[in-house]
Amino acid sequence: MSLHTPSVDFAEHTHAGGAWRMWSRPPVDGPGPLVRNYCAFTERSATVTRRRELPSGLVHLIVTLGTPLAIFDPRTPGAPPKQGRVFVAALDERHAPTESARALDCVEVKLTPLGARRLLGVPMHLVTNQVVELDDLIGGDAHRLVDRLRHASDWETRLTLVETFVQRRIALAPPASGGIAWAWGELMRRRGRLETGSLARELGWSRKHLIAQFREHVGLPPKVFARLLRFNHAIEHVRAGGMRDWVDLAALCGYYDQAHFINDFRDFSGTTPSDLVRHLIPNGGGVYAPDAADGGESGGAGSRGR
Repeated sequence: MSLHTPSVDFAEHTHAGGAWRMWSRPPVDGPGPLVRNYCAFTERSATVTRRRELPSGLVHLIVTLGTPLAIFDPRTPGAPPKQGRVFVAALDERHAPTESARALDCVEVKLTPLGARRLLGVPMHLVTNQVVELDDLIGGDAHRLVDRLRHASDWETRLTLVETFVQRRIALAPPASGGIAWAWGELMRRRGRLETGSLARELGWSRKHLIAQFREHVGLPPKVFARLLRFNHAIEHVRAGGMRDWVDLAALCGYYDQAHFINDFRDFSGTTPSDLVRHLIPNGGGVYAPDAADGGESGGAGSRGR
């Protein structure tokens, strides 16, 4: 591993009810096919903070260092939330309404599915659409990580500690086969604009074998993963303040028409493009949320929505 430590990006946002701060940096060797970045986040608010966490095509490892994060499942309205302390949020086909208390401190790792498969050592389809406590997956290593993070003196040290932990576990695990790594990489490169049949033909695999390998190493079938990538391509443009002509954006991101674009947007985010734009937070802070308890579509308090 390189001795060079990448610079840490810092962002903050102050609002009427409080403020948040975020430190982030890529892995020492740059973003790659296994890990995208490491992030530390603090938030202080006068009230409960509600967020809309959007499905990203990545797997998120989150360590809360104080009060846990309440995570609601929009598939089961009215059900009590899961209390996320040290957890993995795997690939999901829906957004996740969340709530945090007046103080939130956490460290996050954004992993590709291939990286998460090696870090966790379980088939990814076993955790898809779920939030799973890390110690249920890797045992005592999770407790040792949390202890080190809680005793660290600053956030930059915590980012280094969690990177050491992640890279050590990944290094001990076998990589995905060249075929599945290539197929995942092609879908990423093409932003989801590639048919399952085309991938299978290029590999000389049957569609059934390709789908089985994707479920093992990614967690979703390639067709669903491709839809998620197209959705996230659109989200990137929305967050960057790009085009607001939804017909043009739909075409740019590979949708047949605006109707397919709007349907995917609702399926993945639980809202419309226009509503999401209205609730964006400055400085990359994320998205204002609806009432997390009912999964509705009205605005709420602040969101980091990393």
